[in-house]
Amino acid sequence: MARIAVIGSGMGGLSAAISLAAKGHSVDVFEAANGPGGKAGTHTVDGCTFDTGPSVLTLPHVAESLFSDAGQNLSDSIELIQASPAFRYSYADGTRLDVHHNLSQTAESIGCSLGVDAQKEFEKFMVKAEQIWETAAPNFVYGDAPSLWSVFKLGPAKWWDLNKINGLQTMWSTLQKDISSPHLRDLLARYSTYNGSDPRQAPATLHCIAHVEMGMGGFGVKGGIQRLVIALHNLATNLGVQFHFNNPVKRIRIEQRRCTGLLVNGEWIGADAVVVNADAELLRDTLAPESAPSIPKTLTPSMSGYNLVVRTKANTERAGHNVHFPKTYLNEFRDIFDEKKAPEEPTVYACDPTIAHAAEGWSDGTVPLFLMANVPPTSMGEINVATLRSEILKRAEAIGWISASDSVVWERTPTELAQRFPGSHGSLYGSASHGIDAAFRRPANEVRGIKGLFLASGSAHPGGGVPLAMLSGMAASRRVIHHIGSAQ
Repeated sequence: MARIAVIGSGMGGLSAAISLAAKGHSVDVFEAANGPGGKAGTHTVDGCTFDTGPSVLTLPHVAESLFSDAGQNLSDSIELIQASPAFRYSYADGTRLDVHHNLSQTAESIGCSLGVDAQKEFEKFMVKAEQIWETAAPNFVYGDAPSLWSVFKLGPAKWWDLNKINGLQTMWSTLQKDISSPHLRDLLARYSTYNGSDPRQAPATLHCIAHVEMGMGGFGVKGGIQRLVIALHNLATNLGVQFHFNNPVKRIRIEQRRCTGLLVNGEWIGADAVVVNADAELLRDTLAPESAPSIPKTLTPSMSGYNLVVRTKANTERAGHNVHFPKTYLNEFRDIFDEKKAPEEPTVYACDPTIAHAAEGWSDGTVPLFLMANVPPTSMGEINVATLRSEILKRAEAIGWISASDSVVWERTPTELAQRFPGSHGSLYGSASHGIDAAFRRPANEVRGIKGLFLASGSAHPGGGVPLAMLSGMAASRRVIHHIGSAQ
């Protein structure tokens, strides 16, 4: 039985700990915060607890497989729900469009709101998006971190298949070619933000995200995403994982290119392997500078987010998830990535957890409406918080989501996010997927050149977001077991 230490209890750390403990290893998780979840956090105001991180669960089979490998059923711990409509999009010209959990229903909605031509373009686009996913997922999502050598070994037949992922074009260029409706083009471009990227720079491969959410399904978790965190923590505990909260790790010990332990509270603790569930930059620059050759410095951090929670009345005009676009959506990406400033007219996202997750609000009937706007990471510069806050609230009020008398009960700036997660620069999803080689430049789950050191987070393979972070933890655990074997 190997002694394995996991640093961090976000989605990647929890899934790595579960996978390793299910194989019979002794696992200790060291977490700087007072509880699990990482960026999937919560906050409580006047007895109402609400999510402050991810608000949609995609690819639930990832969590299901994690529980299954541990001999449990996910459905015994959480309940997945799908409130309809899934998303409600509103545009500057007053157009409103509902997206549903059924593709045919969504296509019909697009036909009603945007016209028959837009409906036909959408249906054709989604066929391509599914094709991209089916081709890319085995090699770039579910497997080990890709490399040029691993792609070369696939052989000529697979090389031809990989042409289907459309990696040589950008998301925006293909949308300009394939989608004539500006409203539909904005909706589909928005999927680049699901990993914090710019559709003008992100490869068209990322159009598969539209299939993942609209084709495979976006889910709520009854009670909130926090319920999934609790379920994972309970599963890990039942498998014998030991959690050490309020115990930040200061340094990882590397001896003769081998990881042998970690420094916690002034004490060196031995370990046969260490899995780091943190941003790759923290590992490279602080925890283990010896890992620097394996972690590039040239990656562009993904977008950050400025978040508000407003206590407001229940509103039947809202869906679980709502998006209000500005007049010119592309200006948002120009502001963030070119001008390195907060958007002058941001797209505003709103999640009503009482609808999306059947979560409880306050006893007086008010609900915690979560608002977010995309902004640059702190490495690109500071933002004018007061101006952005005012603009978000103004736009949310104009569309009818909130009223002027509503109160802000929680907010978080990119700077605060960066302080909470060192090495992140306030980035939500690690590095942005810019360029055709983005998947190859993302840090692998096994740190090259140092035996026993592994990386599992949204900044590592396969990327950011709840299911991918979980897959990162599972991939890291596979690499650990590859080297030290199973204890069973």
